[in-house]
Amino acid sequence: KRQVQRYAHLYINGWYWGVFHIFERIEDDYMVEYFGGNEDAWDVRDHIGPFDGNGAAWDATFAIADDPAGMADAANYAAIQEYVDLVDLADYMLVHFYSNSDDWDQNNVRAARNRVDPDTWKFFCWDQERTLLNSLSTPDVNGARAIDKDTNTNTRMGPTHVHQRLRSNPEYRLLFADRVHRHCFNGGALTPARAAEIWDLRAAELRPAIAAESARWGDLHDAVANKPADWEAQVAAEKSGWFDIRTPILVSLLQARGLYPSVDPPSFAIDGAPQHGGPTPSGALLGMSAPAGTVYYTLDGSDPRAPGGAVRGIRFTTDLVLDQPVTAKARTLNGGEWSALSEAQFSVGTAARAGNLVVSELMYQPALLAEEEYLEV
Repeated sequence: KRQVQRYAHLYINGWYWGVFHIFERIEDDYMVEYFGGNEDAWDVRDHIGPFDGNGAAWDATFAIADDPAGMADAANYAAIQEYVDLVDLADYMLVHFYSNSDDWDQNNVRAARNRVDPDTWKFFCWDQERTLLNSLSTPDVNGARAIDKDTNTNTRMGPTHVHQRLRSNPEYRLLFADRVHRHCFNGGALTPARAAEIWDLRAAELRPAIAAESARWGDLHDAVANKPADWEAQVAAEKSGWFDIRTPILVSLLQARGLYPSVDPPSFAIDGAPQHGGPTPSGALLGMSAPAGTVYYTLDGSDPRAPGGAVRGIRFTTDLVLDQPVTAKARTLNGGEWSALSEAQFSVGTAARAGNLVVSELMYQPALLAEEEYLEV
């Protein structure tokens, strides 16, 4: 979900006040702009209560979550999905678990739902400037105390409570594991290299302004002013003290919570070389392997595991010849336990290059929303 934000120099009556972070507020007009409908159709809330619309749907969500039959009950599990997109919830949980957000979710919750055209709750990260503090402020960065606060959080009327109740359902646990594998492996957003890349991009936005910020506030807390070099050292320290080490620690913590299986998912290869999706030549051989267990796959977009745990896919026995684009989905079954899902899209044919690309259509400054600009190639 998108949120427009930018940095700006602030002057008050001509007096330089430093660098400020400007971003869109999660309110009913924001929801209309990005998701449609009318402002009076949206319930938008924080950790305390609704500030647009009403709290009826939120209360109904928690009534289902707290039903005495539990979330392992099939009827309750189906009912909660009328209010909560479980993939969205899992991703929302995962990004907070990864970053060990220090002021959540007893605080800083943002969620919205269209009440008139009933939809599921959409969750938004909000006001998390205390993220990553523990990476440098405690001696046991690699220990559970410093970085396991969030995975066990259970705020009574917060999203974590719904998540913790859902953990009793094996379908939800595997869905959560699928999201972990998607984001924490194979170049996902929470892998060390990709997370560090995103961190560097954010630092690059701010770097040109640090000299002015340092001149204004560098000596606020210390007798010796903090200079741009000190800021650069902190940027680098977060990479080595968090992004470089966090992912495997997080996966281990989630395994302890039953949210990631011990069975390894399959790996993909093209013509014998590891490759997780991307361009392939026509006639290339797609291979799949796992350290232990049996690999089952599909190429039609369906899950090789049926709800409840039955096999729905094809047993992998020999490499597959690719003559058209496919979305490969595969799981390992070992000792009655399924792995998380490996999913990758393979394109087949001539790769796009400067010599064979054509700009075929351009939409510039559309009459309604600037976000509807596009370039077709």
